[in-house]
Amino acid sequence: YEAGHWEWLIVMPCLRSSASLTMGMIKIEEALRQNQLIIDGIRLHLRVSCGASIFSNEGEDALYGIQSARIACLHAERNEAWSALFDPQMEELDQRLKDFDSELKLAFSGDSTLQLFLQPQVDAKTWQCVGAEALLRWRRENGEWVPPVELIAAIDRLGLRQKFSRWLFLAAAR
Repeated sequence: YEAGHWEWLIVMPCLRSSASLTMGMIKIEEALRQNQLIIDGIRLHLRVSCGASIFSNEGEDALYGIQSARIACLHAERNEAWSALFDPQMEELDQRLKDFDSELKLAFSGDSTLQLFLQPQVDAKTWQCVGAEALLRWRRENGEWVPPVELIAAIDRLGLRQKFSRWLFLAAAR
């Protein structure tokens, strides 16, 4: 889970065709859209994206099947569709994502490109600094600044939360 984003994995064993996956995604999407949340009179609209992958036990590991479904889900989100079935061509389209992921993994080693800035918090009445807010920034090798929301999502997606936490505590201590 990340703020505003939930991810579930549903395993459907012994499927004979992709039609069952498509029907499953349709039913999930309908169920989530029909049961919208209303909190304090405010209707919350759920954004649903489903990605699916057909996985065979012949030479592929389970992680490949999960990552394939995630790639399909990202493909659906980026194309403003609600679902997508994995196609190997999606991996080629997501080369940018692969480059991003490998560069992020390297960012935690040695000479980090991750940066932590402290922004003072000032009392408006006394003009005294009462604290500081830590701001995470990452500038990629190509000069692109990555928004913190995207960075944290990638850290979670790649299972780097423990490495990130360690880096964060060390950076804050420095």
